[in-house]
Amino acid sequence: MTTNIWAVFKLKISAGDHVGMAFLAWLAIPAISSERWSVAIAWIALNLAVMFWVMVTFANRTLNYWQALAVIAGSLMTGCANISVFLAIPAVLLAYLVSIGLAIERLVVGRERALEQWFSVVAWIARHPVPRLPP
Repeated sequence: MTTNIWAVFKLKISAGDHVGMAFLAWLAIPAISSERWSVAIAWIALNLAVMFWVMVTFANRTLNYWQALAVIAGSLMTGCANISVFLAIPAVLLAYLVSIGLAIERLVVGRERALEQWFSVVAWIARHPVPRLPP
């Protein structure tokens, strides 16, 4: 008798897990690819500083930055963990790069306009989710 290994472990991966995996990958890639640790540490410190700045820029009472990224990752959940990882992690990293661009734009046009554009990006992705795969 064979047993389905996935049914035994009942693996559940949430949208927040995808956000965490995306940012760990974003921070770990320089450390793995760099030959000099000083360059890797400087790159990681720069990424952390930019993440904090973007997080503070898009801080809001109704939907904070991490919740918005979880909404983006959750909209790309297909019901199959392998496919969801391949969709959600690049999408979250792309959303992070878009949020950096909007945070830079905030310096020119103001916080409210950049916050409105960020929420419109998140709302558009939430309105157009990836279809769930049948079991």
